[in-house]
Amino acid sequence: MRDPPQAAVPLTMDIAAQRRRCVGEAVQKCLVVRRDGDTAWTNFYDPIEGFTHETGYRYRVLLERQVVPPPAAEGSSFRYRLVRILSREREQEPSWR
Repeated sequence: MRDPPQAAVPLTMDIAAQRRRCVGEAVQKCLVVRRDGDTAWTNFYDPIEGFTHETGYRYRVLLERQVVPPPAAEGSSFRYRLVRILSREREQEPSWR
């Protein structure tokens, strides 16, 4: 018998205006994010359903994060879905510098 799906958890984060090179399953360009309450910027490897990043714009977004049981091999154990873009601002320099 499968476990019932877990409730989605709201999550607010900032998304930097520029992506940066990272290595997950392969070399790729990751979003660079700062979760609500954090000061450090980190690579974000997962897709966000309903969100398209436009280079040059910094975003503050409200997401839903849900556990994915069981995750695929080498896959994330979470699914992220855009609820709302809270702000979108033009920015020239990378935020994480």
